[in-house]
Amino acid sequence: MITRERLIELVLYDPIEGRFVWRFSIKGHVKQGQLAGSWDTHGYWVIGLDGQNYLAHRLAWLWVYGRWPTGELDHINSRRDDNRINNLRQATRSQQRHNAPINKNTKNGFKGVTMLPSGHWMAQIQRNKQQHYLGTFATAKEAHEAYCKAAEKYFGEFARTR
Repeated sequence: MITRERLIELVLYDPIEGRFVWRFSIKGHVKQGQLAGSWDTHGYWVIGLDGQNYLAHRLAWLWVYGRWPTGELDHINSRRDDNRINNLRQATRSQQRHNAPINKNTKNGFKGVTMLPSGHWMAQIQRNKQQHYLGTFATAKEAHEAYCKAAEKYFGEFARTR
């Protein structure tokens, strides 16, 4: 594992932009000031240092705090390419799931809301790997409001309602 000292020798980190650039040129490979890294297949920014690939958001944490994060890091705005330090926080896997954006296959536009065959709207939330029924409502908006209230109660700062 790379140390903070070695990381600082190789790259500069801009915590406001969330980007790393090379400190110096390496003939045929990189130029000083050039953006360091590339995308991986999951949409994360990865930087190769001393023959090892590292996730840029974890390197940002190491750079700023001088230690590797314990556990996982969550991108608060759910954008995997946004590695600004104020967009990163330590989280459990469960907390990260609570902060996930709405499923792209959701047709009604509301997280936690399903239309029933009767035409009513059901709200439910998953907590501790179990679905919890929140009620049936006349409109999708009412059902979503119930979901939002439950998400705030159960997930606090990790609650994402969109």
